[in-house]
Amino acid sequence: MEAANSSIARRVQALPGPALVVVLAGLVATGLRAARRVINALAAAQRRAQARRYLHSLNDHFLKDIGIERDQIDRLFH
Repeated sequence: MEAANSSIARRVQALPGPALVVVLAGLVATGLRAARRVINALAAAQRRAQARRYLHSLNDHFLKDIGIERDQIDRLFH
């Protein structure tokens, strides 16, 4: 792994200024896309947890009206 990193470092150092900027901009863009995916996944998990808590707060009669039994709630979110 270290050899691969040093090989990449040598190639980056060999790039002329504008090409280096393009490579670095690409790396930053890739990092931002990865960060956006993580943030979106965390937000989705938070929404699921909120929905799960809400369903648990409902009484059994209302759950029955919407076609869910209390013991099914946790299974809905797996």
